[in-house]
Amino acid sequence: MPRRKEGAAPASARRRISAAPSAPTIQRLDPVQEALRSLSPKAGIAAIRDTWQRRFGEPAPRIQSGDLLLRLLAWRIQAETYGGLDEVTARQLYLMATALKNDTQTSVPEVSGLVTGTILVREWRNAEHRVLVLESGFEHQGKRYESLTAIARAITGTNWSGPRFFGLERRDTPRVNQLEADHLSEGTS
Repeated sequence: MPRRKEGAAPASARRRISAAPSAPTIQRLDPVQEALRSLSPKAGIAAIRDTWQRRFGEPAPRIQSGDLLLRLLAWRIQAETYGGLDEVTARQLYLMATALKNDTQTSVPEVSGLVTGTILVREWRNAEHRVLVLESGFEHQGKRYESLTAIARAITGTNWSGPRFFGLERRDTPRVNQLEADHLSEGTS
């Protein structure tokens, strides 16, 4: 390491360049963060309700949890700013809510992302099965179904994942043929 001459300034001091101070940078908050900056669950549920009333011109939902109401307020502001649920998700949530309201048996619906009018074809035991994708549900052999899983069950007589049965979903881990598994285990013993 080179030595500096006696009385000379250190290298770091000599390299400093005097520059005009730059303009301060203004960092803008996300619109949702900006709207919620002054609120927290500790602010009290009355303050959150007041913000809701001023922002949306309607009373806040009758939720007793300040934390939950604040999360709902944040979601409403986010949906207002960036857009809400897509059409498929909104429809699926509506169908689930209707089923729950009517006290009918329901499960989480399949979100297929398939375009209405698409025809899915699957061969099962030498018979070809065609399924028409409808706006809300599916049609197989003239009968309407709410899910591909229900159709797969009707075709096979056993419980299958509908998307997997129709080749829309891949298995995470490949199945190993039982003969191959036996052969591999013989070599390890």
